[in-house]
Amino acid sequence: EVALSTVWAFVEESEGAPGTLGLELLTKAAQLADRAEAIYLGAGSDDAFAALGAHGAKKVFHLDAGEVLPSAPVAAAIAQLIEQHRPDLILFGQSYTDRDVAGRLSARLGSSVVSNAVDVSHGDDGLTVACDDAPAVTLDSQWPAEWRRSAQGHLSGTVHVLGDETTRIASVR
Repeated sequence: EVALSTVWAFVEESEGAPGTLGLELLTKAAQLADRAEAIYLGAGSDDAFAALGAHGAKKVFHLDAGEVLPSAPVAAAIAQLIEQHRPDLILFGQSYTDRDVAGRLSARLGSSVVSNAVDVSHGDDGLTVACDDAPAVTLDSQWPAEWRRSAQGHLSGTVHVLGDETTRIASVR
């Protein structure tokens, strides 16, 4: 069985709060793993972080791209976070930003993306990803392969450990 200890969900801010799509992904992450964590893209607020915690996040990696197009710098920052924290799986939605970041991240890491998934589950055979209009894909115990290092980027961010003191992560330059 593929044991998932940590699953991340990409959550984009919408009108000052976590977007519905991201909250759904975060809830799924909490169902799949012992520990769910969020990558939150937006200005952030105490209310936003509380909502993420209410949907299962134990930690929030807060990234604020400001007024720039976020995909490239966010993918670079997530690549560095992966190197540091090594999640078992990252869930992205099907919004434009989610898909762009996931594609760029895949290219940076040299890893695959299973897109257009409608559900993810795990059991004795491994992790099963169900896709619309395609057979389900089962990833066995050899998955996930080691992530490759990528250290280029242009963001700084904050890690919010929910229930604990906020700590600063190094600027990704």
